[in-house]
Amino acid sequence: TRGHFRRLSENCSYPPLSIQFIQNDTLGSTIFREQEKMKLVMPCNGDEYVIREWLVYKLYNLVTPKSFRARLVKVQLEDPKNRKEISPFYGMLIEEEKQMAHRNRLLPMEVKINPEKAAPETFLEMAVFQYLIGNTDWSVQYLQNIKLIAQDSLAVMHTFPYDFDHAGIVGAPYAKPAPELDLLS
Repeated sequence: TRGHFRRLSENCSYPPLSIQFIQNDTLGSTIFREQEKMKLVMPCNGDEYVIREWLVYKLYNLVTPKSFRARLVKVQLEDPKNRKEISPFYGMLIEEEKQMAHRNRLLPMEVKINPEKAAPETFLEMAVFQYLIGNTDWSVQYLQNIKLIAQDSLAVMHTFPYDFDHAGIVGAPYAKPAPELDLLS
């Protein structure tokens, strides 16, 4: 399991998962051939919010190639201990950070920076997009739902947002702005 908010059983029925792929000949002929691991987003309050969040990823892909790719998938869970049938539901696979960086000919960076040190073109694109979708659940300074990618550790960092379930456009019932932002919705 991974994540913070969605991993808590009082928030979501299914925890978000990290899927690790074993590289072999069978995997080489699939869409997962270059992936080592991927995030699987599971629904919290129904499929519609996963679908809406997936659409936000697709929308950001139209804004810039410097973005994570996401794929909507139908998930079927089986519990061998409990023979109760679980109806299939939608989930979302999110591209691995290393893969996304490689696709953009950049490298993932594990450093914290002040927002004014980020590459202005990608930061401003991202900030306007976050405003457009009504998302306040991000911070460059604290790496809150932001990944930093650059050509090397001395280059200017590009900001790559992810995790849009708290955005107003998604409309998840559990999504609320942080109290310190003094916003009602």
